[in-house]
Amino acid sequence: MDITRLLPITVAVLVAACLPSKLNAQNLVDIYGIVQDARSQAALAGVRVTVADTMIDTVTNEQGKFHLTGNFEGILLVIDNEGYKTQLRNFRVGKTYFYPIYLKPLGRRQNTSDTNNITKVATR
Repeated sequence: MDITRLLPITVAVLVAACLPSKLNAQNLVDIYGIVQDARSQAALAGVRVTVADTMIDTVTNEQGKFHLTGNFEGILLVIDNEGYKTQLRNFRVGKTYFYPIYLKPLGRRQNTSDTNNITKVATR
C-alpha cells in the first residue's frame, strides 16, 4: 500500500481524536463561592457542596470558600451542613460564577436528635 494514500486518513483521524477534548475544554465552568451563616454572617467551614446527580463535590475551607471546576451545562448545587437547612442552587452555562450562599440554622425542634444512649451491655 502506498504511504501517501494513508497520510490524509491518518491526519483526519488525529484531528477527529483531538476535537472532543478541545470542545470540552471550552465548556469548563468555574464556580467559586462562600458559605455563611444566614443569621451571624460567619463563614462556615466544612460545608459539603455537591453537584447534584454526580460524584463531584468539595468542602468549604476555613474561610467558608469553595471552588468547583467542570464541564457543566447547567447544574444544581446541593449545599449541606449538619445543623443547617440544606440549600439547592441552580447555575446556568457560563464561564465563572461567584456567589455568597447563606445557610439558615435549623430550629431547636428540628435540630434535636436521639442519641440512643446505651444503658446496659451484656456479654455472652
